Amino acid sequence: KQTQGIDKPGIATGYNNVGAAYAAQQQNTKALLNYNISFKLQENQKDYQGAAMSLKNIGVIFQGQGKMSDALSNYWKAFDYQKKAEINNQ
Repeated sequence: KQTQGIDKPGIATGYNNVGAAYAAQQQNTKALLNYNISFKLQENQKDYQGAAMSLKNIGVIFQGQGKMSDALSNYWKAFDYQKKAEINNQ
């Protein structure tokens, strides 16, 4: 619901950047929140490359926490979105 009515591509990038800043400070809960908002916005906009980047960032957080199953799940989802991005760019 936090993403309702937000459709500007720059907003998703902003949330991703804020997530990265929180990740750099080891504030993983806030990082994940912002990466997830970014992902949902990018998914709604069919920005598959951006969505892949957000999912990869989520995977990095989980990997750093030793949650390898969650990390791999997000990495595989990121891979799927990257494939969609490349298909759409052909």
